[in-house]
Amino acid sequence: MLVVTAISAKGGSGKTTLIQMLASAMLARGRRVHVMDADADKQILEWESKSARADFGDLPRLPWPTGLTVADAPETVEGLYHALDSFEAEGIDLVLIDTRPGEHPDTETLALACDMILVLPCRYNRISWRP
Repeated sequence: MLVVTAISAKGGSGKTTLIQMLASAMLARGRRVHVMDADADKQILEWESKSARADFGDLPRLPWPTGLTVADAPETVEGLYHALDSFEAEGIDLVLIDTRPGEHPDTETLALACDMILVLPCRYNRISWRP
């Protein structure tokens, strides 16, 4: 099982979108994927409900993938490692972790549990600085 996280210093850099695209690509290849949402805004947790409400026009609506599970990230280090052990025992191929932007102790803990860290480079601009 591979555990991957996306990290960025700034919100709105595309971490959640990247996690969703990676999950979708692996599902298309027949892999079992679990996504943990450790971001403050919890967009990943809304993925299934937003998909159910989306207007696909004349396109057929596909069912939610059976190989995909989504949940909030555990609150403790022990809970995180217990969850990862459980996913491996269940045959999950990939765990993706969406983190909150910037520096936070939780992000470091999650990163230390990962096999791969994807760092999304960004730089602050004038819009980023709010009075």
